[in-house]
Amino acid sequence: MTLSFYEYIYRTALFGFLFLMLNFSGDFTILKLIVLIVLFGFSLFEVFFRKGIFISKKFVGFLLLLLSLFSVSYLHGLSNGFEFSTSLLNSIILMPLICAVLSVVINKERLLFINNTLVVATAFLLLLSFFYVGSKVGLYQMPSFLVEMKTFGGVKIGEEQLEFRLTNQPSLIFLLPYISTMLFFDKSSNKKLLSILMFFGFIIVVLSGRRSLQVLFFFGIFLNVLLYILKYNVDLKFLFRLLFGSLVFVVILIIIFEIIGYITGLKSPLDTFLNTVLLAFDKNDASGAIRNYQAEVLLNYFNDSPIYGHGLNSHPVYIRNAIEKWSYEWVYLAFLAQNGFLITMVLLSCFVGIALKLLMNFKCSDRVENTIFGSIFSGYVCFVIASSSNPMVYFSWFWFLSIIVFNGCFKNRFRRPL
Repeated sequence: MTLSFYEYIYRTALFGFLFLMLNFSGDFTILKLIVLIVLFGFSLFEVFFRKGIFISKKFVGFLLLLLSLFSVSYLHGLSNGFEFSTSLLNSIILMPLICAVLSVVINKERLLFINNTLVVATAFLLLLSFFYVGSKVGLYQMPSFLVEMKTFGGVKIGEEQLEFRLTNQPSLIFLLPYISTMLFFDKSSNKKLLSILMFFGFIIVVLSGRRSLQVLFFFGIFLNVLLYILKYNVDLKFLFRLLFGSLVFVVILIIIFEIIGYITGLKSPLDTFLNTVLLAFDKNDASGAIRNYQAEVLLNYFNDSPIYGHGLNSHPVYIRNAIEKWSYEWVYLAFLAQNGFLITMVLLSCFVGIALKLLMNFKCSDRVENTIFGSIFSGYVCFVIASSSNPMVYFSWFWFLSIIVFNGCFKNRFRRPL
């Protein structure tokens, strides 16, 4: 299909937005802002001047309700004497509106383009990760301009703990479950490419030292089994394939841990991996102790005003961020304490509603478009879970991808192009 000049420019901006957001969360801020403004401008133009755009009235109504409640809670916090936060206002009001506008102009062809973009972004992220690992194990030196980038974090290599940290690794919490579901269900996809991404993706998962990423990688694979049962039911053929696949997976894991041992020089990389994961539950671990205390403080803060909360921008005496005092690692617990039970239930219904919508669209057909929604569902569930202990839930790319399913042209079937 020949693309018009306008569509070519639009897709360039769309690719740039997703690629930069997924791979460079802490760098190229000005460039990402420019790309977002351009993409938003194109999308806003189409909303007002192009025909064939389907806007779900229910989605718009619920979005306005949610934003209204957030605004009231924000004003409630200001009335209680808490500070005005521009970044929080952008996250809860401006960014949801921008994501809604971006998502409403996505049609079938653009959804397929997004799928290809996510595959390319995953491949680049893994290449960047291996490049960083290679520099840290002494294979070569990174150029000085790369060392200064915020993308690259700290490293710990030892028998007790293994960590190669990059700020873009949270993207893998969404991307790897997404890739695994495409590999599991999409018959038209490049199986070899997706298998390679999953293989090298797991190596980076182990090397990352991020417990949420490590646990949710396996959960994402387990989720695919549940999705298969939901969509096709269980038969002897499925059980045989599941058993065979499990055996192959175990063999692959053995190979991967041998590779990791060779790269890092660790005697028992499997033990190191398990120890790293278990550190999340160790009360003596510094990070775990801080989060345990934080949870206790936030629960006490919730008990002070359980129904209406203290305001979206409120915080107890104990703070974790001197600049954004409302921000905590226990995101949902902080939200509950700040906004109270009522608004939290509305937010919970939002999370559940998105998940159910993605699931229904995945289940209704075997076409690649529906499989993409199933893949987004897998990534969405894993990312929402991971966001409970890390403030990733505010990422704009995540909400943009998650709410595309509410675009009216994706109702049951793709009836008309944009």
